[in-house]
Amino acid sequence: MVWIRLTLLFILVIGFLTGCKRNTEKFAGDYKFGIIETTGQDNDSVITYYNQELQKVYTQELPFGSMGNIFYNPIIFEDKLYTIPQGLANEKDLKMVLELDLTNGDTKEYTIDQLAMNSLSANADYIFTCNTYNGNSYINRCHKQSQEVIEKAFIDIYISKLELAGDKLLAFGTKREENSLVSFLYLLDMELNVLKTINISKSGSSHYKTALVGDVVYFSSPMNQYDQPGTLISAISTKNLTVKDIDLKTAYPSDIIPYNEFLVIAHCNLVTFEGNQLTFYNTKKETMNTINLEHPILQMNIEGDDLYIMSQEKLYQYKISGKSLALTGEIHMLTKSNAEEYYYASGFFLR
Repeated sequence: MVWIRLTLLFILVIGFLTGCKRNTEKFAGDYKFGIIETTGQDNDSVITYYNQELQKVYTQELPFGSMGNIFYNPIIFEDKLYTIPQGLANEKDLKMVLELDLTNGDTKEYTIDQLAMNSLSANADYIFTCNTYNGNSYINRCHKQSQEVIEKAFIDIYISKLELAGDKLLAFGTKREENSLVSFLYLLDMELNVLKTINISKSGSSHYKTALVGDVVYFSSPMNQYDQPGTLISAISTKNLTVKDIDLKTAYPSDIIPYNEFLVIAHCNLVTFEGNQLTFYNTKKETMNTINLEHPILQMNIEGDDLYIMSQEKLYQYKISGKSLALTGEIHMLTKSNAEEYYYASGFFLR
């Protein structure tokens, strides 16, 4: 009996130390997507879950503020969602990554002692984050099991995007030199050793989203090296590390997702919400088709032929058919618009 009690106590203590929190409410596992609303005025966020018919099926409250934004959407790895709650907007002191189990709503917190972290990436063993402080950037690696954290400093450069490609970590960085911006792509191993540095200044700056297709990583650059609206996406081979630029002829390439033999690329300035174009780029034929929508495109997700697009206040559901889109549904997604604090939609995810 004493052994059983000690074992139970040990399990409870370990659960507490690792930040695991079970969702005690009945979780609606039949949802299709979830929308995150958050505020920087209080440590509070809410995830609203919807089914395929765009009907609300479940709401989950979380005690964290500033949980992501349109520049840094949540990521998913093996039924786990990862996002960075920064806390109160004027402090940004939570210093953690939140893991959400998409099957049951359970959460787990990973402590990383860095302020105002933004981009992140994850695999089975590690969580990687980056942040910039006093002009220097830091890439951090947290071991999921032990929660041991190591960091790598990058002096006088802004790291804006991380992406895992197999056992390598890609980090996109930019700094200002004289009359232009100089950008680099750093290739790191899992121990954060820099294996190679590639100058990608001609590809643009403000590197935003990536898409991994086979052994090629595509990335978008909404601005060019002179901090003017850009029109390029780029492709880097993870085998030979060659970079190829692709001119879409349309400004502000932002979100980018694979769809069959295509890349679907949004064109939107995420600061001014200027731009409502969508480009389908055929990666095999190297052809493209650009269409206009009636709203900005802040974030996209796709499943089968269903394309989901988030604007400032609505989420749209489209059906892809050949080179055209058919609107099949839309919802007003801001459920906290009447709250005393200002809430905003920081991103959405598919199950």
